[in-house]
Amino acid sequence: LGAKMLASWLCVVCLVLGSATAEDVCVVGYIMDNFCIDRGTLLDNSGVKTLEGPGEHTIHCLVDVRQCYDSGFEVLIDPPSGTYCRGFTLDSNGNSLVLSRARATGSCSTCDSPPNAPSKGFRATIKGTMTAAPSSRNSPGTIEVTSVEDASVGCGGSAYEHPHCSADGGGSDSGAARHRIGHVLMVGVLLLAHSLIR
Repeated sequence: LGAKMLASWLCVVCLVLGSATAEDVCVVGYIMDNFCIDRGTLLDNSGVKTLEGPGEHTIHCLVDVRQCYDSGFEVLIDPPSGTYCRGFTLDSNGNSLVLSRARATGSCSTCDSPPNAPSKGFRATIKGTMTAAPSSRNSPGTIEVTSVEDASVGCGGSAYEHPHCSADGGGSDSGAARHRIGHVLMVGVLLLAHSLIR
């Protein structure tokens, strides 16, 4: 009975560790559709490499062209220089919120097109829960989005730092490290609980 009780407590600890790997994050960056990322150049401007010139990406391409908006969206992380880093793949809620925000504030066929609305380079402030950290400059993490706001809203000094998007290509790896440690601890606790139950 004692071993089973201890195993039960260890399972509770495992659940707590699992929830601890999730982290609330805030990111400001260009929003890009996965179709244009995968093709390597902008669909609406094939002379521009997608991760080098996201500011040239038209909002028309982003939210009017079905193959683009159906592919889902990512938020790109601004680099110190050069190629932009792939930050996070948005979930279905984030995709819907991006469509609504871009159409409400941009200039395109399906947009409300308010006065002086931008026609390209859609940027936004993305907030949500990180479910996986980016594993490299070109391997985005995932995020469960809670809000999509104007880029001007910002993150108040607490913007997510991409662990692989610094000037030297390295940078702070604290977010990814926390996730790896959490998963390792979870596996260890589960193995210990299993051995006690047997």
